[in-house]
Amino acid sequence: MQFEIVDAQGRFLIEVPFSEVLRPAGRLKANAGVLDSIRRNVSRNRELKAEINAEFVRTRRELENARAMIKRSHANALFTPSRGII
Repeated sequence: MQFEIVDAQGRFLIEVPFSEVLRPAGRLKANAGVLDSIRRNVSRNRELKAEINAEFVRTRRELENARAMIKRSHANALFTPSRGII
């Protein structure tokens, strides 16, 4: 039997064997290295999430700029001073 640990949004983080849940708190010291590793991974995952979100913002902005340029390009192609509106 195992227990699932989830974050505040209910997303799965880790499974803990039933025997680990029953161990006294004093035995957790032996797992300090594992806990430190988990903390580092959680921290790095937060950093990566922030970086990915920033890239999505940048990409959306670039896409909006590209769409605006295409729209202006189409408007310029439809109107030329020598021929008027096509």
